Amino acid sequence: MAGCRLAPPTDNPVQDSQRGLKYGLAGILVLMILLAVVSLVQMHQQQLLLDRIVRVHMGRAELAATMSEVARERTLILYRLLFTDDLFEQDDEIERLRQLAGRFIVARNELLAMQLTTEERELLARQGRLSGIAVPLQRRIIDLISNGERSAARDLLINKSVAAQDAVLAVVDEFERLQHNAAAAAADEAARQQRHATWLIIGLSGLALLIGLGVSGWVVRLVHRHAAHHEHLATHDALTGLPNRLLLLDRLAQQIARSQRNDTLTGVFFIDLDNFKAVNDTLGHAAGDQLLVSAVARMTRCIRGSDTLARLSGDEFVLVMCDVTAAADLEAAAQKVVDCLAEPFDIGGQAVRVGASVGLAIYPYHGDDADSLLHHADLAMYGAKGDGRSRWHLYGRVVEQDRRVVNR
Repeated sequence: MAGCRLAPPTDNPVQDSQRGLKYGLAGILVLMILLAVVSLVQMHQQQLLLDRIVRVHMGRAELAATMSEVARERTLILYRLLFTDDLFEQDDEIERLRQLAGRFIVARNELLAMQLTTEERELLARQGRLSGIAVPLQRRIIDLISNGERSAARDLLINKSVAAQDAVLAVVDEFERLQHNAAAAAADEAARQQRHATWLIIGLSGLALLIGLGVSGWVVRLVHRHAAHHEHLATHDALTGLPNRLLLLDRLAQQIARSQRNDTLTGVFFIDLDNFKAVNDTLGHAAGDQLLVSAVARMTRCIRGSDTLARLSGDEFVLVMCDVTAAADLEAAAQKVVDCLAEPFDIGGQAVRVGASVGLAIYPYHGDDADSLLHHADLAMYGAKGDGRSRWHLYGRVVEQDRRVVNR
């Protein structure tokens, strides 16, 4: 019986389950996003209202701060007038007093034009009464100074005017503190409501997420773990956990490209343990594996965190060092590797001495691709073995002046 086939039969149930899980999670995420958008819009509107309240209180505090600053400056000017004999300077200071008085009046009038609480209006009224005492005293001091009666002016300033001005400042400062406290309270309320809304969104979103994850989380985790395990096995050595040849070639190609861009050197070290076969033959393969792991741990401590150490096979390792500006640094690193592997290893309570032969090839002197650099480093390693082992050899002589290589 013929019919219309809506979909071909599947031969990959893992892929189909992943696709279904993705669609399900996408639907849940859409619901979460919609919920979050609605909640955030409400929070934003509420926050705007609270911000306006805070700005009003801070504006009042700034006006009060202006009044306080002006009052203090007027007192300082009066002190300066007592100690100046320059008539022009006196006129400038007196004009400055008038300007400050204007600023004080403007700030106070702006406050009075606002919607104030009863307590705030009472404070401004008290300030007005105290200013009615302080200002005439200041005017009297100016008159005495103008008439040359500095002693009387000083006595009036110290004994009466300063105290009267301090009383004005105390009221203005109290008004300013009141505004700061009100602004802080409004800000705390806004923060409290914002925290409440945030936790509400987190709770609802978490609930929606748990519903979806309860159905699909274990499957996704299982598939991901399986894939990650296979990927790691494909690119890393099972015994030491180091990158294998596949991952090494990829990283080496990246480092060569980086050195080409930055005009730096990349060193490739081919490392071979000298007496590893004897350890395997006399102590067994388990001891050989322990020796390899110990050698890797020791080499890792001798290199930089940005360097790449890989295991090719058996007792052969490759070290890649990038971002080096001088060949001498790479040569010093080769000697360091030889030295760190020269000390005996404790294998099952027995001191085992193996040593290492190291071959060094440098980009761009000894090759411009991964294969040629590895090949030349391998040849240099055999040269080190031929010269008695437990040493390092450079593939070619580096001529730094013209960046050429003179091969042996």
